[in-house]
Amino acid sequence: MDQLNSFSYLDAAIRETLRYYAPVPFTSRAAVEDDIVPLAEPHTNRKNAVQHRLKVKRGTQGADADDFSPSRWENLPEAVSPIPGVWGNMLTFLGDPHAYIGWRFSLVEMKALLFILARSSEFVLAVPREEVMIRKSARVQRLEVIGQGKLLPLIIKHSGSRGRARSSCYSEMLKYLNTRQSYH
Repeated sequence: MDQLNSFSYLDAAIRETLRYYAPVPFTSRAAVEDDIVPLAEPHTNRKNAVQHRLKVKRGTQGADADDFSPSRWENLPEAVSPIPGVWGNMLTFLGDPHAYIGWRFSLVEMKALLFILARSSEFVLAVPREEVMIRKSARVQRLEVIGQGKLLPLIIKHSGSRGRARSSCYSEMLKYLNTRQSYH
């Protein structure tokens, strides 16, 4: 686990992936008891449509907030340290008493899987990028091909130049998968 945590770019790539492609794009909350919200009427926009969310002006979260950039996680300023969350100044695993109890195991699992796959394989979309969309549902965000439902065809090319390293990756992956199956 310490070895996986020592790979700073792997850590930055995981953080950026969880920021950019949040697996659960929002969390809904419900009041445990009745309360009075001090609004005489629902908030509406200029077209008299009820507002359910706040729009954030482009650039508020940084000029490159729409770009996938793992390097943003290198040399973070001190100003981000008070941001809540159990990991990475993000609420991916929620925070405080509501934090996901298995967050450390989830991170190790993601890092190990990504490390092994990145060492031994190259992933290429089997369809043009323009045909892929991000589906944000009430529960989980996923990629899918437009008009074909919940699938994302990939071509997996194995790196031929890594011979021995590749076969050791396969054995590592098999060991990992065998241990995971015993928990289900």
